[in-house]
Amino acid sequence: MYFIFSLYLMVYSDYIHNRFSTTGGLTSAWPNCPLESPLLDIAVEDYIEGAKRAVSVEECICPKAYRGMSCEQCAAGYYRLSSGPHAGLCVPCQCNGHSQECDVNTGICLECTHNTMGDHCEKCIQGYHGDATVGTPRDCLICACPMPTASNNFAIGCDLSENGSLISCECKPGYGGARCEFCAAGYYGEPEMTGDYCKPCNCSGNINVEDPSSCDSITGDCLKCVNNTAGAACNLCAPGFFGDAIFSKNCTACVCDEYGMDHCDPTTGTCVCRQGVIGEKCDRCAVDHWGLSSGRGCEPCDCGLASNSTQCDDATGQCRCAKGVTGRHCEQCAAGYWNYTKEGCDHCNCNTGYSLGFMCNATGQCECLPGVIGEKCDRCPERWVLIPHEGCLECDECTDALIYTVQDMGALLAHETQDFKDKADSFFTTQRLNYISNQTNILRPRVVDLQSVDLNNVTSAFKALETGAKNLLRSAEFAATDSDKQIGRAADLAVNAEKTLAAVRESAQKAEDVVTHVADLATGLELSQQPKVDSALTEARQIKSDISDKKLDNEKQQANSMFGNSTAQIERMNIFVNPVNKQAKKFEGLVNATRELKNKLKDLSKYTDEAQHTANAAEKLNSKNRQSKFGTKVQSVSNLYTSAVKDLIDAAVDVKQAGDEYSKATGVVAAAVNALEANRNANINMDERITSLTEEIPVLDRLVNEALDHARSLRNRADNLRALAERENNNTRTKDAYSAASAFSSIVQEINDAKKAADTAEAAVNNSTNVKNLLNERGGPALNRSQMLLSQAAAAQIGVEHQLRPNLTTAAAALDDAAATLTAADDDDHAVQLSLPTSAKFSLQEEIEKADRVNATVKNTLDIMSQLGPDLQASKDWAQTLPKLADEGQKMTSNVESLLKNVKEIDPLSNSKYRSVKFMQDELEHRRAEADDKLQKLKELIEQARALANRIQVGVTFDRRSTLQPRLPESIDEMSTSTHVSAYFRTKEKDGLLLYLGNPEGSNIRRTKSDDFMVVGIQNGYPYLTMDIGDSHDSGREAVRIGSDKFVSDNRWYQVIVDRIGRNVKFSIRESLDNGSEHTHSKEAVLPGQHTIFNLDRQKSKLYVGGAPADAKLQGISYPAFEGQIEELMIGDTPVGLWNFISSENLKGSRQR
Repeated sequence: MYFIFSLYLMVYSDYIHNRFSTTGGLTSAWPNCPLESPLLDIAVEDYIEGAKRAVSVEECICPKAYRGMSCEQCAAGYYRLSSGPHAGLCVPCQCNGHSQECDVNTGICLECTHNTMGDHCEKCIQGYHGDATVGTPRDCLICACPMPTASNNFAIGCDLSENGSLISCECKPGYGGARCEFCAAGYYGEPEMTGDYCKPCNCSGNINVEDPSSCDSITGDCLKCVNNTAGAACNLCAPGFFGDAIFSKNCTACVCDEYGMDHCDPTTGTCVCRQGVIGEKCDRCAVDHWGLSSGRGCEPCDCGLASNSTQCDDATGQCRCAKGVTGRHCEQCAAGYWNYTKEGCDHCNCNTGYSLGFMCNATGQCECLPGVIGEKCDRCPERWVLIPHEGCLECDECTDALIYTVQDMGALLAHETQDFKDKADSFFTTQRLNYISNQTNILRPRVVDLQSVDLNNVTSAFKALETGAKNLLRSAEFAATDSDKQIGRAADLAVNAEKTLAAVRESAQKAEDVVTHVADLATGLELSQQPKVDSALTEARQIKSDISDKKLDNEKQQANSMFGNSTAQIERMNIFVNPVNKQAKKFEGLVNATRELKNKLKDLSKYTDEAQHTANAAEKLNSKNRQSKFGTKVQSVSNLYTSAVKDLIDAAVDVKQAGDEYSKATGVVAAAVNALEANRNANINMDERITSLTEEIPVLDRLVNEALDHARSLRNRADNLRALAERENNNTRTKDAYSAASAFSSIVQEINDAKKAADTAEAAVNNSTNVKNLLNERGGPALNRSQMLLSQAAAAQIGVEHQLRPNLTTAAAALDDAAATLTAADDDDHAVQLSLPTSAKFSLQEEIEKADRVNATVKNTLDIMSQLGPDLQASKDWAQTLPKLADEGQKMTSNVESLLKNVKEIDPLSNSKYRSVKFMQDELEHRRAEADDKLQKLKELIEQARALANRIQVGVTFDRRSTLQPRLPESIDEMSTSTHVSAYFRTKEKDGLLLYLGNPEGSNIRRTKSDDFMVVGIQNGYPYLTMDIGDSHDSGREAVRIGSDKFVSDNRWYQVIVDRIGRNVKFSIRESLDNGSEHTHSKEAVLPGQHTIFNLDRQKSKLYVGGAPADAKLQGISYPAFEGQIEELMIGDTPVGLWNFISSENLKGSRQR
């Protein structure tokens, strides 16, 4: 038995793994496998009978980077290279100090710490910033967006200024601001409050999420619902609309009248009318209602008895009243009318001169002034006199006596007066006729001989009058024209006068200034200020001379002349104005007189009508008085009044009784209607019941047939019970019993297996005892270690006995219970089988109950079996692990011997090989350092070459087949918050791509999920800019496109300029004019969304000028490559050399512009 150990066997690990057997020997298939200088820590030649063979070949002490029995695996913190000696060297994990282990095959770091991520923990996780490759725990610091805490950090990434004083955060969706300190449009919350965050506004998708005022950014209240919605969460259709506001979002205007609609059903759109409004659209009032336009519903007309119709005016509610009736409801007589009836009211016909007014009371009696008599207040009593507005006053005795005397004299003179009147009429008529006859005789000759009449004088007079009128008209027209001219002249004179006055005032002011200056000069002389007297005197003389030379006589004379002319013109105008004013006054007087005459005529007509009416009334009254006495009339009126009052009282009583009867009748009618409705419902229910019973008749017939069939089946039960017993053997409950029996057999088998495992464990323990005896005799320095291992094995044996014995006891007891239970189950089953053939003693219900008891018994048995299963399985597993423990004990025993070797006895050859390897390692390190130096110099030369290429000012000529991908400048990292790109170009083609800068589709750069880009091109001869910094990824919209209004396809040089700060973009085209000046055509726009950072990455972002390869996945490009010249490309403040490129095709140089 040999134990072999060597540090360098790992060199042949690939062969040893396949050649060595598990027993420690060599296979016969190894013809050539040299093994040099093996070391044996313990080697004995004695053979021990019954000794256990070695469980493995070797166990090596491995270098730091390796582990395993033969150092065939990489240690924790290392991974294997795919090439190199020993099946690939194990090298340290490259995790930048942020992880202790990596995948042993790929080298990908596992469980990055310190807020890092990536295959090599080289990137900061979302919401953190810094350089994770430095290798310290503080490489990645949390973004203060807005607070440097995990709960209030809402940034995807952030950028800090060089001094760390400014931060620009790239916020998560729903946040805005340079530090993500407030919620974006469509979100609410307080990001700067610990634990709070921005949540989407719960507005059912019915707000404009780009409008910050759509919902309250703090409380989340929905403020501006769109899509015709309303409600606290915009979850309802707005008043006047119906539909589904949440899912379909199809709120549609209700087709209802806005005045008559109370509301419309928010689901169906059915119009619900206001009170008194009818119609499918609530567009009209119900019958006998009015007021639709009020918006409060329609009110009942309630037209009175004296109305011509129950329907009133739709707009005003005014009922159509009969004659003499007034009020909206036609409920009362108008002023001056009485006797309210269905036909209307009668006119009072009161004499206004003798009454208190023109109104009468309810009986038609006018209210007379004191002393006035008559039903219509139409006269004073005899020997009474009317005092206006006071009434009739009785004459005094003197006046009364005088009246009697006058009446007597009148009676005496009446006959003579009539006789004289008759004779006078005859005499005066004769005299009048004689006068007319004489005048006729005188005028007849003149009429007959009209031609002899001389009209020359009259004609001349008329012609003279006409000529004078025409002359007067021409004079007036001339005067008017001259007046207009004079007014213009007067206005000019007034302006000149104002100018002259201003000049005079200016001169006066100058004179005053001179006087003041002279006074100041004198004061200065007195105060000994010692000015330059000579120069002052010279200036004074000059001023005086100027004053003397200034002559104002002409101006004064001109002003006086203008004033005189103005006054004369005013006087002449007054001459023409005065007649006009007089005529106007006369015309006004005539108008007033005419108006007064019309009023008087109206009054006269009124008085005439009243007089006629009074005369007619007096005649009627006289006629009545002649037929009856006054006292009788008064008594009759009194009787009529008393009768009318009684009739009114009786009418009131009748009206009340009629109202009561009407109420009773209404109640009876309502009860009758309800009874009729109940009867109708009862009839309907009866019909439904009859129908239901009719439908149930076939069912009853079927049930009867089934009952008969069942009776026949009961008669045959005796013959069928044996067949039922056979079917019962296949029943589910019987199957459960069989399952229980089967489970019992399985448990017995498990116990037997457990016993076998225990026997195997006991044999393993015996083997470990033999190992103990061998070690006591041969172990030497490893004896103590072996004894400890044997103690552990003994303890394991005791543990097995302690753990298995109770389980075996429990299993045996459980088996006994299960056997008893199965016996009871068999008895019940046997009882069931015995009971099945007898049909006279037991019913089917008793059989079912017995079967249920059997089922319960089976179920209890199965429960017991299921509880015993896990315990038995655990005991079996524990017993099966004992051989493994014994094997591990043997391994540990063999390892003890290898650990007891003496370091001083190592072979000198091993030391020599170690020194050789160390020398080779140092040589390799030296060569690696030299290679690093050369590589650094090469990088410097490359950078110098790129710098020289960038300084090349030669432009590029493109055609439709050209492509160009320049190298990105260093300044690309500074374009996140602001961007500046410019270039000069010239072309005569109307379509083409100028440049593309951004991330192709699917770039997936670290800081954002969107593929940001910008495209500058030409379409139809006009430049355009397309730019997206993340909004299209969030909203699905197309990128923003800005078009210029400058036509550039004219083969002239232009400069295109793109400037961006945040979301504000300015797109400019600059042209040089022929006069040497420059003119810029600019367009400005604001990019949508909340993103303000143009995310570019030096490794993944691309820059294409003029054209791009066909396999480039670029967004926003739909036009062919550029054809023309491009030069002086600038990105930021850095010139980009067009000849310092990554790739290109079909390029030519061009002359500088």
